[in-house]
Amino acid sequence: MAYYRPLFRQQKPSVDPKEPWPGESTARGSDHGWNNCSMTSGAMALDFHTRGRKRLWGGDLRHHQSDLVGGTDLNDLKVAWSHIGTGYSLLNWSGRGWDAVIAAHEAGRGIVLQGIGDTPGSGTYKGAHACYWNPDNAWGDPLASRWQLVHQGTALDRPSIRRWAERLNPRIQFAVTRARSA
Repeated sequence: MAYYRPLFRQQKPSVDPKEPWPGESTARGSDHGWNNCSMTSGAMALDFHTRGRKRLWGGDLRHHQSDLVGGTDLNDLKVAWSHIGTGYSLLNWSGRGWDAVIAAHEAGRGIVLQGIGDTPGSGTYKGAHACYWNPDNAWGDPLASRWQLVHQGTALDRPSIRRWAERLNPRIQFAVTRARSA
């Protein structure tokens, strides 16, 4: 199936035109801009969800919720989505386990997935992190420079994604968009 693929976004403050936000100091914007993986992944999910009608950056979403210090979580992302007027709430399905992640993926949902340790794919980040998984198997790591494809038997396959996500929480922390057809 040929699913809509959103524009790739990086969380890099020098790339995100909304970091720092107007009126913020450069230091403050750069500080939380580097802690913006959930919001940047959520921006890619929003682009998928709206099929390109809402193409925002992580900085846009970051400033539509109240947490401007350190990292954010899926509940912060859900608040940001509700404040930008999508007419739809991002669904936080954390705790439902890996089978629910796969079911969401196969149903055509965009997924914001959180994990820790060796980020799957070309990324090298070892801390807690969030990435976006599109239904067409495009993997959006906001610290990478482009989309990567999930392929069985590579460094970026379902087992590596699962290990990464389960290291943070064995029951998996993730949020999903509505299901979309190709």
